[in-house]
Amino acid sequence: MPNQLLIGVDGHILTEFPHGSRIYLLNVLREIGELNTGHRFVIFSNDKSKTSKMLPFLDFEHVEFPWHNKFFRLLYYFPLEIRKRGFDAFISQYITPIRGGATHHIVVIHDVLFEDFPQYFSRFFVLRSKILI
Repeated sequence: MPNQLLIGVDGHILTEFPHGSRIYLLNVLREIGELNTGHRFVIFSNDKSKTSKMLPFLDFEHVEFPWHNKFFRLLYYFPLEIRKRGFDAFISQYITPIRGGATHHIVVIHDVLFEDFPQYFSRFFVLRSKILI
């Protein structure tokens, strides 16, 4: 396929407890996998055996993080992988990793409840979210 895209996905939330962002990303990836688009997806997670079972599609490569630290993942690991693999696009949730190469970054913001209901979140969370999102 001449127009095949290589797309990286920060799937760290796929192996966490069920919550809105996890369910959203899982369902979107399942639908994409069922479409059999011919594009290649690299799913990065904390447990590739779990994500391989959740998303058993031929066009999906599953990669396990060498470390599970979010700062390391966003500041070092993803920029390195983005440059190394030459992704056409990279998908993350809420926060984009530091830019690595000429990749298009797609940031998915599942909800912004902190905007309408700040009383249910810590002041630090609300301030951080307003700055980063």
